[in-house]
Amino acid sequence: MSRRIVVGKHSGKHSIVYVLRYMGIEPRDDIVNAVLKKIKELGDIGVRVSEEDIRRIVMEVITSGGFE
Repeated sequence: MSRRIVVGKHSGKHSIVYVLRYMGIEPRDDIVNAVLKKIKELGDIGVRVSEEDIRRIVMEVITSGGFE
């Protein structure tokens, strides 16, 4: 059995914390907020966010320092 991570524009911080922990990343508030903001922005324009998209967004936020 495999798990699928589903996160979208109606997701909250707890979902992002779960995803980050699942990826082995410490869920700091600034990272969680930045990832959630990007996911909600994509959801608002109708983009379906895949698990791969989530991984890309997380890595983008962490490597670019794109968080508050």
